[in-house]
Amino acid sequence: MFVYGDLSSSGYTDYNGLYYYVNIEGTKANAYISYANCLGPSTGNNTSTVTIPPSMSCNYYYYTKDETGREYCVTRQLSGTVTTVGGSNFKYNGNITSISIPNTVTTITKEAFYYCTNLTSINIPNSVTSIGNSAFYKCENLPEINLPNSLVSVGNSLFMGCYKLSSATIPSSLTYISEAMFNGCNLKRITLSNTLTHIYEAAFAGNALTDVTLPISVTYIGGNAFNGCSKLTDCISIPENVETIGSKAFYAYEIYNLNKVIWKARNCTLIRGLYDSYTYSPFYMRININCLVIGQNVESITGKMFYNYQGNGSSDKRCIKTVISHAIVPPTIDEDCFTGKCYLYSTLYVPNGSLAMYKEADNWKKFVNIVGFNYGDVDGDGNVNIEDLTVLIDILSTDVNSNGIADVDGDGNVNIDDLTALIDMLLSSN
Repeated sequence: MFVYGDLSSSGYTDYNGLYYYVNIEGTKANAYISYANCLGPSTGNNTSTVTIPPSMSCNYYYYTKDETGREYCVTRQLSGTVTTVGGSNFKYNGNITSISIPNTVTTITKEAFYYCTNLTSINIPNSVTSIGNSAFYKCENLPEINLPNSLVSVGNSLFMGCYKLSSATIPSSLTYISEAMFNGCNLKRITLSNTLTHIYEAAFAGNALTDVTLPISVTYIGGNAFNGCSKLTDCISIPENVETIGSKAFYAYEIYNLNKVIWKARNCTLIRGLYDSYTYSPFYMRININCLVIGQNVESITGKMFYNYQGNGSSDKRCIKTVISHAIVPPTIDEDCFTGKCYLYSTLYVPNGSLAMYKEADNWKKFVNIVGFNYGDVDGDGNVNIEDLTVLIDILSTDVNSNGIADVDGDGNVNIDDLTALIDMLLSSN
């Protein structure tokens, strides 16, 4: 039996009013099934609940010749497992409210549910390993999403413009947050696993986040990653393994009162954002940062890392009010690491034993007000004693906003660990 051409083609069928096709492969008459793609509702379909089947079958027609050269048509029944959801027929379908995906599916293609504005529910099974660009772009009424632990690859702008998306579960299998993945959503809190290494450009821009804990595994924070998160006003902590951070990563226009920045990154380079004309500070427009805490292990800080917006005029003294460095050896910083007003009006606290070094170190010496402190000297009287323990307990019980000297263990946070560290310090001194 001889076959005309290549049998790599498709057979079409429908299921519950939805149109699908089945791909086949082969160059011989005994063509076989490779897989099935569920492409789902055709243009104008009014189905609101889409249930994708785990397998599909269809008739495939082809022409062949017998040994005498006589041509005839052959019909074959083809069947295959549904492994891919996507195509173009779901796009712009405002009728779909719910989608059920079987656990045979491993791939959701790019723009699969693009602009399904009334989608409110979808299950993504623990078989999906890849989701393409903009798969859920502008699904404006989707309130939450649980990404499966099988997921290892996600495209850009995955949930961009999902205005009602307030809850998302990010699995430990995913090592990065793609560019603009949650841009323009309504996330209030997000939990990031210790497997995460990269947060790309504009990943969480425009969300309602009030708190972000970046895991120690993170090495890259893209430009504008948290741009416009205007409710993020208490504390921003940069972990020690961050090697690269993009400009305006935490930009928020005229958010005057950012309470604290904890900077633990040992050696971090500032880079220009993809859409920025210049390289700005990650905290640009966070005009009044109350306190910047620099960790013990910080070695170098490049570029305009803390060069915040500064208003004109001598009466405008907006700047970082307090800078506390726990680093014994002054980290290497560039000349424009801080604004001129920071050098003039900020108070720089450094370990007592390092006071002379900071006063002589390049660029650090430009601070007009440099003050030494002792670890454990919570009340700032120059001595570490039982009175410091009393003051620290008061701080912990009343949540008083200390200037950071109460950070006995130098990790950037004032918490119960500092109480333990101070007790150990007092016991060892006796």
